[in-house]
Amino acid sequence: MTTWKKIATLLLALIAATFVEATVAGDSLEEAASEGKLHYEVIMREAKMPKYGDCYQNALEDLHNGCSNLDDEVQSRLALSFTNCYMLRFGWPVYPCRGDQQLSKCMEGLDARAASIYSSMLTNTLAMCHFLQAQAWHHSTSSAIDK
Repeated sequence: MTTWKKIATLLLALIAATFVEATVAGDSLEEAASEGKLHYEVIMREAKMPKYGDCYQNALEDLHNGCSNLDDEVQSRLALSFTNCYMLRFGWPVYPCRGDQQLSKCMEGLDARAASIYSSMLTNTLAMCHFLQAQAWHHSTSSAIDK
């Protein structure tokens, strides 16, 4: 296992453990959804910007499609996509990754700045998915009650 794969695996395990601990400690999924809403609203504002909006719009589309199948691979690809948009906005190097490429290959050479942003985006992506799933659940229960 390459060093990067080990780091990525440890990061994912740490994020998962932190999320479980927070939930057990009394933080609810509702609070996670609330945090996700904040991140989602920021990304939505970025998606409206003329210069880099397309990157964020594509990442948001991937988020909407990916949250229903969220696993480590999907979450990592989503986080990398949002990382690239953020990096692009500031003129920093990006790490594009096509769907047919191995994620580990895409992330080779990730610098410290990108790794830090990616780590944050992993958590933000999970929170945004909780928000979107809570929205979908609320919509479906409201529709069921109205019938």
